[in-house]
Amino acid sequence: MYNDEQENYYQRMLSNSISSMYPSEEAKKRARRKSPLYFDDLKEKLLVKYDGKKVTDIKNSKIISTDYGETLKITTKEKINFNIDDNDFKNQMNRNLKLLPKIGIKKEQNLKNQGYDTIESLKNHDAYCDAASKFLDSIEDMSFHDVMNLLDRNKYSRKCRDNLIRCVSLTDCENFKFMDIETKGLSNVPVILIGVAEIKNDNIITSQYFLRDYGEEPVILEAYLSHLVLMYHLLIIDAYIIELMPTLIWLI
Repeated sequence: MYNDEQENYYQRMLSNSISSMYPSEEAKKRARRKSPLYFDDLKEKLLVKYDGKKVTDIKNSKIISTDYGETLKITTKEKINFNIDDNDFKNQMNRNLKLLPKIGIKKEQNLKNQGYDTIESLKNHDAYCDAASKFLDSIEDMSFHDVMNLLDRNKYSRKCRDNLIRCVSLTDCENFKFMDIETKGLSNVPVILIGVAEIKNDNIITSQYFLRDYGEEPVILEAYLSHLVLMYHLLIIDAYIIELMPTLIWLI
């Protein structure tokens, strides 16, 4: 027989479900937020709130010109304490034997079973000493761009998202941009908004290129690409990571 404490526990657990006999208020709120009626109501409230407003009334917005015409740009700036921790990634690479030619998953495991835990240790291996020495001689001078290329060329590292994420510690946070794209759907529909954030001098600066009508899609694309023209790397947090020059890496 259940005691009172167990009974209370199960009642609390069941109350998290909207289909239970006595759903909690939080469960009811979650259900409402997922209901089409909730979004219809929100839409009506927003239409009333912004009735008569123009997109140019948005704070910090301005009309900008490109070779393809004009569009709206919204810029905001906020203080931020943003740092990338040093995770000693190059030393972590030293433990990834698969970065050397002709070493796959099984071969790496066999080598580690023999006591070769690092590429450094393979300098004493008859077959891999030359490749290990060459790799170690070059790794210290590798830039972030070089490391990204190395990981992208290696079929095992390319599949490992963790490597791609951890290696960002090799560069300064100001070298990255954080991007989001909004569209009218998923196929053959226009991009309506491109937002990009960047870190500069302990500030996060957000620029949004907004489509006022469908004819402006080439304009916001041109404005966004012009924004990135001097940047080498782009971190997209919404869906994937792209390194602009020269590799395209999908993390979907």
